[in-house]
Amino acid sequence: MEVPSLQDVESLAAERPGPHVSIFLPVETAGPQTRQNAARLKNLVRAAEEQMVGLGMRGTEVRDFLEPVRALEDDAAFWDEREPSLGIYLAPGFLKTYWLPRLPDESVHVSGRFCLKPLVGLVAGQEAFYVLALSMNDLRFFRCTRFSERELALPDVPRNMAAALWPDQPEREQQFRNQPVGQASGKQGEFGVFHGSGDIADDETKDRILRYCQQVDRGLEHVLGRSRLPLVLAGVDYVQAIYRQASGYRYLLDQGIKGNPDGVRGEELREKAWQLLAESRDRARGEFLERFGASIGLGRAADRIDAIVEAALQGRVQAILFDPKALVWGTIVDGDAVVSAERRLGDVDLVDLAVVRTLLAGGDVIAAGDGDALPGGAPALAIFRY
Repeated sequence: MEVPSLQDVESLAAERPGPHVSIFLPVETAGPQTRQNAARLKNLVRAAEEQMVGLGMRGTEVRDFLEPVRALEDDAAFWDEREPSLGIYLAPGFLKTYWLPRLPDESVHVSGRFCLKPLVGLVAGQEAFYVLALSMNDLRFFRCTRFSERELALPDVPRNMAAALWPDQPEREQQFRNQPVGQASGKQGEFGVFHGSGDIADDETKDRILRYCQQVDRGLEHVLGRSRLPLVLAGVDYVQAIYRQASGYRYLLDQGIKGNPDGVRGEELREKAWQLLAESRDRARGEFLERFGASIGLGRAADRIDAIVEAALQGRVQAILFDPKALVWGTIVDGDAVVSAERRLGDVDLVDLAVVRTLLAGGDVIAAGDGDALPGGAPALAIFRY
């Protein structure tokens, strides 16, 4: 399963003429229940048809439009690649499907643009993340979601410190062992254990570890690219401290998984990382609300969706906190957001639009916690850059 990227969201957010249908379907992945998947998709396609006809489109036109999705219902090869959830995006002349981590509810959205809020969490770090398990002896890199982890190959990254520094001092790298202080004989110090008669100063040891971490960080740059997913580091304290000194990745989480990660299962690393991220998200929500309270009286924040959308379209939103389940239908007229008193064909979800435009402009996107209402019952709150 390839988790959607920021580039995917950018592509889906591009303006296209005609109706846009977004379908999200939790999928049975094993057992006899898998036979229900195609039937459930059929029901959702029928629901999309009813919405489109209800908004004024002709029945024959709607049926022709939805035919590419109907064709998936009986495509056995398509269902063989199933994952916990399925996302389908359909517009005139355009069809894109994604196998996704499990989403909470099945839903159908008919709009003037695609519904992208379910993907935002996978792109902005709410639901997807990386784990780097780093020691002197081994390195593993995982791309994770709440319930899954996948180890990724890193062809441009040294697998351990010996491989990274072998051209410099092969005989010394053979002597290095990543063992806790006090568990082996030989030169013992804060940064590991050296066996043999040679002596080495702590500063030199730190320098060698730093050079190793710098090579790892440079190699990861090619993998991370434009990603905004958080990276959770797993390792002993001194390795984490030195790697943080070497890393230039903006989304490296301040807290890491402590202890030697060698031999620790990927599932266990994922679960520990998720707990750290949950705590980080709670702090981010609290910090946002404090900043929002200080900014709104200065005209640097808003809780009205029309004002938020207009600022997002101008690239002025620094951070947005939103209710993932909120829907506010409206249109954009000459750059102004107009909330519809009654939903019409071509309307868009203004909350979705504000969130996606903020994300693509480099702003911070934060989803409210399950069951958490925003102050005043607002669908979203935003803090402006200026």
